[in-house]
Amino acid sequence: MIKNYIKTAWRSIKNHQFFSILNIIGLAIGICTAVLLFAYVQQELSYDSMFKKGKNIYRVYMQTSPEYNQEKWIALPNAVGPAVKEDLSGVQQMTRLVKNDFGAPASIRAGDHNFIEKNLYLADSSLFSMFDFQFIEGNQETVFHQPKSIAISQSTKEKMFGSQSALNQMICVNQRDTFQVSAVYLDLPKNSTIDCEMISNIMDSWMGKNVYWSNASYETYIHLKDGTDPRDIAQQATKLIDKYGEKDNRFFTAFFLQPLSKVHLYSSDLKTGPTTRTGDIQTIRTLSVLAFLIIIIACVNYMNLATAKSQKSSKEVGINKVLGASRKQIIIRFYIETATISLIAMAIGIFLAILLLPLFNAISQNDIAISQILNWQNVSPVFIAWLSITLIAGSYPALYLSQIKSITLMKKVIIMGQKKY
Repeated sequence: MIKNYIKTAWRSIKNHQFFSILNIIGLAIGICTAVLLFAYVQQELSYDSMFKKGKNIYRVYMQTSPEYNQEKWIALPNAVGPAVKEDLSGVQQMTRLVKNDFGAPASIRAGDHNFIEKNLYLADSSLFSMFDFQFIEGNQETVFHQPKSIAISQSTKEKMFGSQSALNQMICVNQRDTFQVSAVYLDLPKNSTIDCEMISNIMDSWMGKNVYWSNASYETYIHLKDGTDPRDIAQQATKLIDKYGEKDNRFFTAFFLQPLSKVHLYSSDLKTGPTTRTGDIQTIRTLSVLAFLIIIIACVNYMNLATAKSQKSSKEVGINKVLGASRKQIIIRFYIETATISLIAMAIGIFLAILLLPLFNAISQNDIAISQILNWQNVSPVFIAWLSITLIAGSYPALYLSQIKSITLMKKVIIMGQKKY
């Protein structure tokens, strides 16, 4: 029985090709756009969710004094991390991050090859365990055991050394410092705030050895022990300003903790630090609303065209009723026809989204995978849209035309607001 209904629906689609193609194209374009926007939103919301210790990791930021307009800064003095780790019992680990020469691109020489690297960082060795670095050469226990050691990402290793092992290879940085490769780690995900391509030991540099409370250039993360209240840690950290800070050169008044899960999207009011992967929750909310509006507009447009097309189906319904079709059969037929057209449009829309994904990634500077297009967070709004279109757009021809007498339909006299039997 269902097979016959589908055949009838398909025959109707072919008999009204203009309306069908117009409906399918309009709905497919709307679905394609919405799916790509939903995928982008999900990618932004997933930032830093891959780190196992993430729920206990916080970024420390500070508020400046009135002379500095009471701004909130991500970059801190390099003394903050060690002091917090040493004085506060609730802090299990800390790590500091600072870019080469405070953000200047590094000139790299490896063998006969020269490169420019924008993401060379100096960091404490605890960075590797806090953020779950996965090593393919070397390991996190020995990565900084020797002075002048450097860890590099897999893509950087392939760029410099190809398929050969990078361990113990020598790298010259800025024509003045020579490092030995001690480890190679898997590339960090695109949805990780930490974006290091090369990491040297901050304790090999004056940036780590000379501890001071003046120059604010270091991004600092701390890992709290289970059950520790971050608000208490922030208050205790603020008290360290009076304990260690230089009274004559004090330009900050308080420390705060920002959960790792909020670092990417909730930092628009913070003065930027070394890492560059920043987003904005307001943008994400706007894109989410826009995606839903696009689906709604596409659905309304579809429903309008479907209603206009149903007017042309009145005579066909009359013939079916004369030939003995019941009202139930006509209702099912129209619902299946609507479901078939909208399902085709949905499939084409998702296919277009997959086809356009590389271009979308290039424009948005993202790395969204096809699996993210097809996950339930993206597919569920599409399924709800399909169900809504089927029930609402199919309701007029299914419920209204099916109840009118066959003779009335054959004469194509549709009496709106009245029923004549």
